[in-house]
Amino acid sequence: MVSMQFEEGIKGRSRITQRLWLEGEGSEAFLDGVRVFESTTPDGLKRIASVIEKAYSKAGTSQG
Repeated sequence: MVSMQFEEGIKGRSRITQRLWLEGEGSEAFLDGVRVFESTTPDGLKRIASVIEKAYSKAGTSQG
C-alpha cells in the first residue's frame, strides 16, 4: 500500500510525505522484494517535487 500526503509549509513551500507498507496474510513473503523502495522512494519524491515546481512556475508566469 502507498499513501502520499501533501502539507503546506512555510514561505510557499510544501512537504510531500510518502508511506509504504505491506499488510495482509502472507505479506511477509514479499518483504524482501519491496525493500528496494527504501532506496528508490527518496529520488522518486525529488522527481515529483521537481515536476510540481516546474508546473507551478510555468502557471505563475503565464497568469501574468
